[in-house]
Amino acid sequence: MEKVLQLLNEMESQGLIRRYAIGGGMAVMFYAEPVLTQDIDIFVLLPPTEELIIVLTPLHDFFQQRGYQFRGLHLEVEGWLV
Repeated sequence: MEKVLQLLNEMESQGLIRRYAIGGGMAVMFYAEPVLTQDIDIFVLLPPTEELIIVLTPLHDFFQQRGYQFRGLHLEVEGWLV
């Protein structure tokens, strides 16, 4: 999970996202009894834009340049589904 957080911090410093939060079962582990989860849910604020349509290409490019692949609806980062 450390690599996922490093990537999120890098995306934030590059301005690809403004802020992020971890949700779902992974977030529950910080406040309650551990539960089995197979993914990390991430919520992000994207930078403001003048466009009417949100384009996620810069985010896809960021991960592909680092060798990460999408697997269905998830991005696989060091064995974690994000």
